[in-house]
Amino acid sequence: MKEFTGELGGEGIMTEPMRALVRQAAAVTVEAEKMQAAIVRGDPVDTEQLVRVTNTLARLMNLLKTKAKAAKAGQRTELSEYLRNRAAIA
Repeated sequence: MKEFTGELGGEGIMTEPMRALVRQAAAVTVEAEKMQAAIVRGDPVDTEQLVRVTNTLARLMNLLKTKAKAAKAGQRTELSEYLRNRAAIA
């Protein structure tokens, strides 16, 4: 989780909701990595589930980056910025 927090600008800008999102992103990352390791081993993997997990991770990371950017600027996240970022990953 330190890596995510550091990448987003450090502990100083993190709010409690951001910390919760970092924990969730870390958990989803672990799940995605387990699935990818299974693929490498030749084990069967539900590819639809893998796509869902990686899409969830992408959305979480995008949301965290948006929140971190706003926190660094000392502003709250604007709805229009959130929607623009969300559309970019769709």
